[in-house]
Amino acid sequence: MTTGKHQILLRRYNDRDREKWNGFIPLAKNGLFQFDRAYMDYHKDRFTDHSLIAERNGKIVALFPANESRQAIFSHEGLTYGGLLLDKRMGVEEVMEVFEKMLDYYRRTGFRSITYKVIPYILHTSPASEDQYALFHHEATLTRRDISSVIDLAAPVTTSATNRRKAAQCAKKGVRVSENPDFSEYWELLSAVLWSRYQVLPVHTLEEIMHLKSRFPDKIRLFEARNGATLLAGVVIYDYGKVIHTQYMANSEEGRELRALDFINAVLINDVYNQRQFYSFGPSAGDADSFLNEGLLRYKEMMGGRAVSKDVYTINLIDNRIRTNIHEFKPSSMTGKEAFIHPQAEVQTAEIGEGTVIWQFSIVLKGAVIGSNCNINCHTFIEGDVVIGNNVTVKAGVYLWNGLRVGDDVFIGPNASFTNDKIPGQLSKNRP
Repeated sequence: MTTGKHQILLRRYNDRDREKWNGFIPLAKNGLFQFDRAYMDYHKDRFTDHSLIAERNGKIVALFPANESRQAIFSHEGLTYGGLLLDKRMGVEEVMEVFEKMLDYYRRTGFRSITYKVIPYILHTSPASEDQYALFHHEATLTRRDISSVIDLAAPVTTSATNRRKAAQCAKKGVRVSENPDFSEYWELLSAVLWSRYQVLPVHTLEEIMHLKSRFPDKIRLFEARNGATLLAGVVIYDYGKVIHTQYMANSEEGRELRALDFINAVLINDVYNQRQFYSFGPSAGDADSFLNEGLLRYKEMMGGRAVSKDVYTINLIDNRIRTNIHEFKPSSMTGKEAFIHPQAEVQTAEIGEGTVIWQFSIVLKGAVIGSNCNINCHTFIEGDVVIGNNVTVKAGVYLWNGLRVGDDVFIGPNASFTNDKIPGQLSKNRP
């Protein structure tokens, strides 16, 4: 826990904070229902939560939804967006303080990087881009930029004449758009379309999306186009208030010929959600792709969508620590490599790999070998005849004795115990 001139305290989220966390989401100037714990925790078995809460005088002023994976923090791997969620009264100076304390907390805890998904401005209920200045100040690297196609419903771009004509023909042929609380038939269609075109399945299983629908019935809705009982197309929307987002869209082959998907979107834009501010079609690239799907983008632009960027940044906590001088770390003068040794650590070996960090009150004896990109936490002791591989984390309070060999990519938890006693229980000095 840390303090500052604004008396802001930073601590890790735990399950006892659930009610306070959820109560803050609708009050934040960039809060979304996906950050509610009823949504975040549906896949908590897949992500190790390491979210933070910032408080002043016992009241939440910011939240940071995040998960950890090895030596990295993500905000958030299991969600479309992430980043700091801010109280409406928070200004630049206070956000900068929270941001710096957040970086300090994660690097003290032994993490090496933060991946930060910025919430696009159209989802802010009031201006909330202070975090983007903090990212710039700390020289975060822009590692991904997707293009989301969005219609400004207050000043829409004229749509394709073909789209308008086809949508009108759907109505004349008896196609009807209605909401369906049962996603099961549509999910079969959606899964088949995604698999045949991209060899992927929906991010959510049917069970997961129905679970989320039950928790947020007014926020997650399915609209279908049917000709009689025949399903032609469907759109799953996420309702963010002033922004309506199309989370999933799919046509059957017949629906594609009739342009049934265009018809659904026209009904939603012109009738159901015409009082909202933005209608978002989402990005036109896959999760692992850095290029635009030009056909998909063209379709969205024919519907009137125009570009809003969706950015992802990476903060290197090791480099950032040196740059901001929060700690007096420096390259090891013994190795000449880019390994960083805390001034209060005693390191006698010259065999330390690039990118390794050794924290305060650690002792490493002469002859020990430590590989690259290792994280040696505080209060550790490493004898001279010890070899540690690459990408190893040694948590606090661990003693590594002569003869121990640690392979690559190993995690040794706090206070783990090792022994090099060949005959445990025997104390004779004369034994071989």
